[in-house]
Order: sequence, then C-alpha cells, then structure tokens
Amino acid sequence: TCDIAALDLQLIIVVHSALLRELSAPSSTAQRPSSGRRQVYRDWTARQKVLEGLTEDIPMQPGQPLFQEFLTDIQPRVKAVALFLELVAGPLGLDAAQVEAFLADLPQGSMLNAAALH
Repeated sequence: TCDIAALDLQLIIVVHSALLRELSAPSSTAQRPSSGRRQVYRDWTARQKVLEGLTEDIPMQPGQPLFQEFLTDIQPRVKAVALFLELVAGPLGLDAAQVEAFLADLPQGSMLNAAALH
C-alpha cells in the first residue's frame, strides 16, 4: 500500500528543493537591473509563501525520518532564504552573486537540532 501522507511530504520536499535551486540558476538574476532582481525576489518569496501554506496541510509524522529532515533542515533553510530575500536582498537590490554567497554560507545538514522541535 502507498501512504499518501508520505508521498505528500516527499513532493513538498522536492518542491522546496527546486525552489532553492532556482536561486542558484545563473539566469535567475545575473543580467537583470536592480529593479528586475527585486521582482525576482518578490516572485520567489510569493511562491515560497504559497508552498508554506500547502505545507501546513500535511499531517504531522513525528516518528518518520523524512519528516524530521524536513523540519530540521529543509523548511528552516527555505524560511531563512525567504527572510533574507524579503528583508535584505530585495530592498537592497543585491545581485545573484551575493544571494548565492548567502546560500553557500548556510550550514550544511540540519539547520535545527531535532531536540529543539519538542
């Protein structure tokens, strides 16, 4: 049998990952003027907020390792990037290299300790 909640979670993880990869794409903001970059960042943040809303509908699965990975690494990573774009990169019109540097400086692996979730 197929667990629909697990498939939903896997799909959400894939979409979160694709959203992050989108910012690393060379064509995303590289050749755009500052106002164009701001629009890219606003569009990305709007898609992230929609995805966050969809994520809220997924049932909690605290014992599942994939769910723990989502809560301790993927979701906080996307939220950190969203805040950076909304509060720093967008208003300042930062270019793609600066956004990529921020992405590269994020910790590898889990962003949160699993114990912090309890």
